Amino acid sequence: MACIYGGILVGIGTAIILKANASTGGSDLLSQIIRKYKPDLRSGTIIVLVDTIVVGLNVLVFRQIEIALYSAIAIYVMGKVIDIFLEGIYFTKMVYIISEKYKEIAQKVTTEVERGTTGIYAKGMYTNEDKMLLLCVVR
Repeated sequence: MACIYGGILVGIGTAIILKANASTGGSDLLSQIIRKYKPDLRSGTIIVLVDTIVVGLNVLVFRQIEIALYSAIAIYVMGKVIDIFLEGIYFTKMVYIISEKYKEIAQKVTTEVERGTTGIYAKGMYTNEDKMLLLCVVR
């Protein structure tokens, strides 16, 4: 239980520090540097990756597997808490677009929003007309 509660508390503390654009000087600093070049990566994910590498090296040197397993739980929980605090709970939305100008809309979504669309043949039940329905999944 200590690794779970510890992960939660460390995650909250680290998230507060990162939200203030500060750093503890550890793996969160490396996370901020990486995010400058890859802003689409999540801070919590980067921190989890760096900390996992550190714990893995610790296992190789000191051969303390039990400590590594507890550390893995704490690191995972910490990363999830950081991501929730910084970026919110990850939701995606499915958008349905019905328009006569579906080709132009699909082109704009592809070039400007940088998302793909799927065209689905549909039938308007009120008008009894064949239509094209665009489906796009976005954050």
